[in-house]
Amino acid sequence: MSSFRTFIWDPFLLLGQMACLQSVFYTAQSILMVLYSVTGYEPYLSHIFSFQMLRSSAVIQLLSVLLCSYALSMIVQRAKHCLDFACTLHFFHLLICCLYNQAFPTSLSWWTIQAGIIYTFLI
Repeated sequence: MSSFRTFIWDPFLLLGQMACLQSVFYTAQSILMVLYSVTGYEPYLSHIFSFQMLRSSAVIQLLSVLLCSYALSMIVQRAKHCLDFACTLHFFHLLICCLYNQAFPTSLSWWTIQAGIIYTFLI
Protein backbone atom coordinates (compact mmCIF):
# COMPACT_ATOMS: atom_id res chain seq x y z
CA MET A 1 0.00 0.00 0.00
CA SER A 2 1.25 3.47 -0.89
CA SER A 3 2.14 6.01 1.78
CA PHE A 4 0.65 8.87 -0.22
CA ARG A 5 -2.14 10.65 1.67
CA THR A 6 -1.93 8.47 4.72
CA PHE A 7 -3.33 10.34 7.68
CA ILE A 8 -4.57 9.11 11.01
CA TRP A 9 -6.80 11.55 12.87
CA ASP A 10 -5.36 12.08 16.33
CA PRO A 11 -7.33 14.66 18.36
CA PHE A 12 -4.80 14.67 21.21
CA LEU A 13 -2.00 15.51 18.78
CA LEU A 14 -4.04 18.36 17.28
CA LEU A 15 -4.94 19.76 20.70
CA GLY A 16 -1.33 19.47 21.82
CA GLN A 17 -0.10 21.26 18.70
CA MET A 18 -2.66 24.05 19.21
CA ALA A 19 -1.73 24.47 22.87
CA CYS A 20 1.97 24.51 21.99
CA LEU A 21 1.43 27.05 19.22
CA GLN A 22 -0.71 29.29 21.42
CA SER A 23 1.92 29.22 24.16
CA VAL A 24 4.68 30.03 21.65
CA PHE A 25 2.61 33.01 20.43
CA TYR A 26 2.12 34.49 23.91
CA THR A 27 5.63 33.59 25.11
CA ALA A 28 7.19 35.31 22.08
CA GLN A 29 5.09 38.41 22.74
CA SER A 30 6.08 38.43 26.41
CA ILE A 31 9.78 38.00 25.69
CA LEU A 32 9.73 40.73 23.04
CA MET A 33 7.92 43.06 25.44
CA VAL A 34 10.56 42.47 28.10
CA LEU A 35 13.35 43.04 25.57
CA TYR A 36 11.66 46.22 24.35
CA SER A 37 11.39 47.48 27.93
CA VAL A 38 15.10 48.38 27.75
CA THR A 39 14.03 51.44 25.73
CA GLY A 40 11.73 52.69 28.49
CA TYR A 41 8.61 50.80 27.44
CA GLU A 42 6.62 49.45 30.38
CA PRO A 43 5.19 46.00 29.55
CA TYR A 44 1.76 45.13 30.92
CA LEU A 45 -0.45 42.12 30.36
CA SER A 46 -3.12 44.43 29.01
CA HIS A 47 -0.86 45.32 26.07
CA ILE A 48 -1.17 41.74 24.79
CA PHE A 49 -4.94 41.48 25.16
CA SER A 50 -6.01 45.09 24.64
CA PHE A 51 -8.05 46.19 21.63
CA GLN A 52 -6.27 49.54 21.59
CA MET A 53 -3.17 49.12 19.43
CA LEU A 54 -0.15 51.19 20.35
CA ARG A 55 2.67 51.39 17.85
CA SER A 56 4.99 49.46 20.14
CA SER A 57 2.50 46.66 20.79
CA ALA A 58 1.73 46.40 17.07
CA VAL A 59 5.43 45.98 16.26
CA ILE A 60 5.85 43.48 19.08
CA GLN A 61 2.87 41.47 17.87
CA LEU A 62 4.13 41.43 14.28
CA LEU A 63 7.61 40.31 15.38
CA SER A 64 6.14 37.60 17.58
CA VAL A 65 4.17 36.30 14.60
CA LEU A 66 7.39 35.94 12.64
CA LEU A 67 8.79 33.79 15.46
CA CYS A 68 5.50 31.93 15.71
CA SER A 69 5.43 31.21 11.98
CA TYR A 70 8.79 29.47 12.28
CA ALA A 71 7.44 27.48 15.23
CA LEU A 72 4.34 26.69 13.17
CA SER A 73 6.44 25.07 10.48
CA MET A 74 8.31 23.03 13.10
CA ILE A 75 5.26 21.99 15.13
CA VAL A 76 2.73 21.25 12.38
CA GLN A 77 5.16 20.06 9.66
CA ARG A 78 2.40 19.90 7.02
CA ALA A 79 1.98 22.84 4.69
CA LYS A 80 -1.71 22.25 4.08
CA HIS A 81 -2.49 22.54 7.80
CA CYS A 82 -0.54 25.74 8.46
CA LEU A 83 -3.35 28.11 7.40
CA ASP A 84 -5.83 26.16 9.54
CA PHE A 85 -3.57 26.42 12.57
CA ALA A 86 -2.87 30.13 11.96
CA CYS A 87 -6.58 30.95 11.71
CA THR A 88 -7.35 28.85 14.77
CA LEU A 89 -4.59 30.59 16.71
CA HIS A 90 -6.06 34.00 15.95
CA PHE A 91 -9.61 32.81 16.59
CA PHE A 92 -8.53 31.73 20.09
CA HIS A 93 -6.68 35.04 20.49
CA LEU A 94 -9.91 36.86 19.57
CA LEU A 95 -11.85 34.79 22.15
CA ILE A 96 -9.27 35.44 24.86
CA CYS A 97 -9.24 39.17 24.06
CA CYS A 98 -13.04 39.28 24.18
CA LEU A 99 -13.07 37.51 27.56
CA TYR A 100 -10.30 39.77 28.92
CA ASN A 101 -12.00 43.01 27.79
CA GLN A 102 -15.59 41.74 28.17
CA ALA A 103 -16.41 43.27 24.78
CA PHE A 104 -16.05 42.62 21.06
CA PRO A 105 -13.29 44.57 19.26
CA THR A 106 -14.55 47.49 17.20
CA SER A 107 -11.22 49.22 16.67
CA LEU A 108 -10.21 49.37 13.02
CA SER A 109 -6.52 49.39 13.95
CA TRP A 110 -6.88 46.12 15.89
CA TRP A 111 -8.59 44.39 12.96
CA THR A 112 -6.00 45.77 10.52
CA ILE A 113 -3.14 44.39 12.61
CA GLN A 114 -4.85 41.00 12.91
CA ALA A 115 -5.44 40.85 9.15
CA GLY A 116 -1.79 41.77 8.58
CA ILE A 117 -0.69 39.06 10.96
CA ILE A 118 -2.71 36.39 9.18
CA TYR A 119 -1.27 37.63 5.88
CA THR A 120 2.22 37.33 7.41
CA PHE A 121 1.48 33.67 8.19
CA LEU A 122 0.61 33.10 4.53
CA ILE A 123 3.96 34.38 3.28
